[in-house]
Amino acid sequence: MKRLGKYSYSSLNTFESCRKKFQFTYIDKIKREKKGNAPAIMGFIAHRVLEKLYKLGFENVLYPKDEMVKYYQDEWNKIVIDYIEVTSDFQTVDDYIKIGEQILCDYYDKFQPFNQDTLLGSELNLFFTLPETDFQFNCRIDRLSKRADGVIEIVDYQTGTFLAKATDKSFHFQMGLYLLAVRANYPDFKEIELVQYYLRHGETVRYRMREDEEDNLIEEFKQMIIETMNATSLKSFPPTESSFCKFCDYADICPAKIHNLMIEGEAESSTGELSAEMLKDLANKFIEKNKESKAVKEELDSLKAQLIEISKQHEISIFESDLGKVNVSIKNDLKFVTKTDDPKAFSELNYLCRESGLDDFFVLDSRALMKDGVKKQRLAPELQEKLQQFIEEVEVPRVTVKKKSEKDTDDRKIIR
Repeated sequence: MKRLGKYSYSSLNTFESCRKKFQFTYIDKIKREKKGNAPAIMGFIAHRVLEKLYKLGFENVLYPKDEMVKYYQDEWNKIVIDYIEVTSDFQTVDDYIKIGEQILCDYYDKFQPFNQDTLLGSELNLFFTLPETDFQFNCRIDRLSKRADGVIEIVDYQTGTFLAKATDKSFHFQMGLYLLAVRANYPDFKEIELVQYYLRHGETVRYRMREDEEDNLIEEFKQMIIETMNATSLKSFPPTESSFCKFCDYADICPAKIHNLMIEGEAESSTGELSAEMLKDLANKFIEKNKESKAVKEELDSLKAQLIEISKQHEISIFESDLGKVNVSIKNDLKFVTKTDDPKAFSELNYLCRESGLDDFFVLDSRALMKDGVKKQRLAPELQEKLQQFIEEVEVPRVTVKKKSEKDTDDRKIIR
């Protein structure tokens, strides 16, 4: 199965948050003119300033605070203002410039002279192979330091508004991946602490992973990569709509956004004779019928089939409606043959599994065998190969409704 050359926290996080964006970015490699958003630019410049503070600190040079502020302002001045997007309704680019300056000044006052620990690396690129696999990773670590007590610190700076806990998934995967990278590149480092500085909050989160947690992490990353490989093999990349969509470079070609862009006149119809209003009418009907009794099931199934067919033909996954949204998610998946589909093949599959000692799946639970055995590649390679003859690719459509809240309805009335 096809895989990426090297994986990173960013690529796997993209896959977890939106498979369609993963496809556009890492599989199709669609290039877009980059328009940086203000929070990301502020974070990037803040990282550059902190890198300079610690590199000079390592030479026992304290960078004057006023010069630090000037350096920060000069970095902003290098950026053409027209290429900066602000997604907040309440803040401007100047606001983000001020926020960045303030958090750097606060950090400066708290941690200067920046030579308390031995700097081992700043903006450090590390490459490694995930243990017990041939999956390759690259990581970029903000700072690697050694304290006076001998403990190694893997440091990451966060400039966003979210304050994570050490038990949060975001902390676990990002900092855990950095830990695996350091372990692989510096095997003599024994005591390692994971540290994230949340600059807007003035808070620090520290954690030391246990050995069993590291072992579990390796298996989790392995399964995440296998999942991306399965999706690539099946060309299964449904979009996921979220608050991150406003930062996405691919909104104009995303199936989740096309219908809305058609309604707003910002995208040409790719649906032939099916206009934006006709699609909206179809979504309206589906939501209305979805509220009614089982007596209209046949009509509801017909509407569902129309939505699925349009979604497949024209790559539209979200249909806008006056009443809400209809989300059509179509995944390609794998399943074993069933007794109903092919009794002879099912009998042979049954025999093969019993002969191979897969007692955990009997009475033959082909779904469990597929999910926990085949997809996660936990079976012996020879058996995995033998099972392929009983596997078929299937389409798994799912149509869901997200109704508009009373607040949305009131807002719509006000706008009109």
